[in-house]
Amino acid sequence: MPRRVALLVSLASVLALPFAGCGAGEAQVETPKPDAPASSDLFTGDPAHGAEYALDVSFWEGPISEYEMDCFWSSGVRHMVIGTQLQETTTQQLQMAGARGMTVDAYVYLYWDQDMATQVKNAFQMVRGYPVGRMWLDVEALPGSLGANQLIPLLQQAVDACQAEGDCGIYTGPGWWKSYVNNTTQFSNLPLWYALYNGKTSLGDWSTEKFGGWTAPVGKQFTSVGICGIGGADGDVLQVSAQPQVVVDRTPPPAPTTAPAAPSDLFPTSGMVELLGYTKMMVDTVPSATSYQFDLEYASGGGFASYYTWTASKPFVKVTPTYNNRVYRFRARAQDAYGWGAWSGYSAFGYGAGAPAVSSGGASSSTTGTSGTTSTSTTGSTSGGGSGLTSSTSGSGSTGSTSSTSTGSTGTTTGSTGSSGTTGATGGPTGLAPDGDKTVTTPNVTLSCSPVTGATKYTFAIEYQSGGAWLTYYGYTPSSPSVTFYPQIHAQYRWRVQATVGGVAGPWSAYATFDYP
Repeated sequence: MPRRVALLVSLASVLALPFAGCGAGEAQVETPKPDAPASSDLFTGDPAHGAEYALDVSFWEGPISEYEMDCFWSSGVRHMVIGTQLQETTTQQLQMAGARGMTVDAYVYLYWDQDMATQVKNAFQMVRGYPVGRMWLDVEALPGSLGANQLIPLLQQAVDACQAEGDCGIYTGPGWWKSYVNNTTQFSNLPLWYALYNGKTSLGDWSTEKFGGWTAPVGKQFTSVGICGIGGADGDVLQVSAQPQVVVDRTPPPAPTTAPAAPSDLFPTSGMVELLGYTKMMVDTVPSATSYQFDLEYASGGGFASYYTWTASKPFVKVTPTYNNRVYRFRARAQDAYGWGAWSGYSAFGYGAGAPAVSSGGASSSTTGTSGTTSTSTTGSTSGGGSGLTSSTSGSGSTGSTSSTSTGSTGTTTGSTGSSGTTGATGGPTGLAPDGDKTVTTPNVTLSCSPVTGATKYTFAIEYQSGGAWLTYYGYTPSSPSVTFYPQIHAQYRWRVQATVGGVAGPWSAYATFDYP
């Protein structure tokens, strides 16, 4: 959901939904996690009412590593609710939660100015093939001028579309529900998951917190303080009926006798395109590893040039590359008491909505490098590849070279900084609005272009300016030539659009710009 909109009149709330899995799976090995609290301090939910400790996350939390998901488990979490805003993040979070023994649900944040059935169908399409137990309709967006007589039928449309696809529930808060739909009881037959940050974690408090005609809730969101370094994760107690997809063997592995094997399951995966404005390079936890290295390269002159190498104490590192709309590749290795192990193969990915297609030569499934070698690129690497980089380890405890800036190129990227028409591919959609640095003061912004004959899909790529550089904000792919979103960053924005006709994506438009003060 677009960065925690006020859910209750008196409370800033965040969206979330549970993720349920079913069926047995193969056991996996987990390594001990130092972040885990003592067993006597574990919060396990609300056992008296059959509710487990759950977390809800979305694209705001970004990709979640195996290490972090296992930290959730060690902290007592057994269920995850995954947002459906950005496909790459939704898929990654679903896969990781299921692989580490969690049950899962999903949620769709409802916008009142967009077609309700389409929003719900798109959310189900995004989680297709994953063992999602229930889809939650996130009812918290401010309705603008709409009143209860307009909102209730719109919500019913969303409910009808949801029930046609699978099991459904409503997520909302008492302040919103009482203020905007007059405390209607029309939906009291659906499961309710409500938000109320009052320090109470028992569903038994419903007798004094009840609203909307529900006889009892199935879940409560009680906090938004974050956990295990994931700052936006919301804490919930939630009744879960599904079984986990796999049962994870969490027996500590034996002590190592050699340097570690090459890390596996690199993320970003080969061929994907990062649209988050940063990349979080991750690998699975290597048993007994004390350090990890992430070696990043960027496409240059028909090959790849060294960018930078990070050393971290955990199996992930979060960075914002200087060069937007470009192909990168990375590899990783781990160190234990016997030294550095072998490098993994490369994983190549696009960074930014305008990145060219990732060539097959950018990634390799074979393991390269040799155990014990230490080849670390430094600042001033080929063509300034290690320069102008901003880095955030996001609690990874990284050591070694992590300077945020260095010599060489600055953080600017190619593309226009002015109005539409100054740069960008010719032949793309026209009539972009807003444009020309128009100042937008409303909570939401509608981007639109002139319709393209025969187009079945439009791709809107949005960037914002920060520190003299254009950073990727978000991408939307509606079937119509317009999309409405709620900016969460006050800055100058630029955006462009391409149309897909006959299954083929056409050229990008020139950039249009607007200011969101």
